[in-house]
Amino acid sequence: MDKNVVIGLLGSAILAYIVPKLAPYIDSFVKKLSNFLVRDVPTGIKGVFRKRRLNRLKGILEIRFNDDAVMFQMMKAHTYFLLFWGAIGFYLILLFLGPLVSLIEANSTLAMFCVLPIYVAEYFWLVESRKVKNLVKMRGYKRITQ
Repeated sequence: MDKNVVIGLLGSAILAYIVPKLAPYIDSFVKKLSNFLVRDVPTGIKGVFRKRRLNRLKGILEIRFNDDAVMFQMMKAHTYFLLFWGAIGFYLILLFLGPLVSLIEANSTLAMFCVLPIYVAEYFWLVESRKVKNLVKMRGYKRITQ
C-alpha cells in the first residue's frame, strides 16, 4: 500500500478512538461558552435571537394541529433526505466512472466546489428534520384555556 494511505488509515483510527473520549469535554466547553455568551451578550443582540426563536415557535404552533401541514413537513424532510442520498450516489458514480477523479487531480479546489450540492442538500435536510422533530414534539402538548 501507499505510504499516504497507511498514514490516513492510522490517523482515522486514532481519531475514531480519541473523539468519543474527548466529546464530553468538548460538549461541556461549548455549553459553558454558550452560557457565558448568553449571559454577557447585549440585550439588543439577545432580542434578535429571541425574535427568531419566537417566529419559529409561532410557525410550529400554527400548524401543529393541522394533520395535512404536519404530513407535508414530514414529506419535505424525507424529500431532502432522498435528495441528499441521490447527490451522494451521483457523485459516487462520477467518482467510479472517472470524471471526478480527473477533476480532483487537475484542480482539487474546483472539485470540492463541484461537490458542494451534497452539503447544501444535507443542510436543508437537517433543517427540515429538526423542524419536523420540534413539530411532532409540540403536537403532543395540549393547551388548556378557561
